[in-house]
Amino acid sequence: MKNKALNLILDLTYSAILILIIYSITYYAVNTNLFKINHIEIMGNEFITDNEILNLIDTNKYNILNVDKNGIKQKIKKNIYISDIKVYTKIPNKIIIEIQEITPIALTQIDNKYYFIDNYSKLILANIESINFFSAPIITNSSNKNINFKKSNELLTSIFNYKNNLYNKLNEIIYKNDYIILVFTNNTKVQLRKNKYKNDINKLYALLNQIELNEIEHYKYVDLTINKQIIVIENEELVINENEIEL
Repeated sequence: MKNKALNLILDLTYSAILILIIYSITYYAVNTNLFKINHIEIMGNEFITDNEILNLIDTNKYNILNVDKNGIKQKIKKNIYISDIKVYTKIPNKIIIEIQEITPIALTQIDNKYYFIDNYSKLILANIESINFFSAPIITNSSNKNINFKKSNELLTSIFNYKNNLYNKLNEIIYKNDYIILVFTNNTKVQLRKNKYKNDINKLYALLNQIELNEIEHYKYVDLTINKQIIVIENEELVINENEIEL
């Protein structure tokens, strides 16, 4: 019995010593400069400067062992031009912040203010600096109805995914009451029906696929709003039967 009691006392003593050692090491690491953050690497930002990001966070009260990653993310997300953030730590004293900026697909004006539309159809307030930095076609509302930005997103995404990167040549989208006008490089204009824009944009792709160089600038004007026909203007007016185009 005495041996069992002695062994129990020894086990408890060893456990207490081990816990004390672990606590002491942890306390030392947390409360000294051993793991104090002294290097922050920021990646992925192009429009937003490193200083703008650093001004949003305070790492002086943290070290690598107790850094609040979620808190840092929430503070950085206050910048409206950031869509996603990842925060990593690297022993002994480094934080890596990976930034994903917004992806504007269009720019529009609402109540005398300019807004970007991102790939989630979200409106993001734009300023002069961001307008000059991000390249995006302009959406102009010349109708008496509000624009459906979700459908605009679908149209722009379709154009963006076109194999010849037609999106990069798109300067403006003009909404009329019944029609949509796409204005491309060299002032090429393409007219779609608002209620059948998916069908009409596919007709445009089929037309471009028949052109040797697949260049929209080949035309001055393309009217896709007439059933069974595509009207185009080059140097002269041509009428192409839709039946002749592989859709």
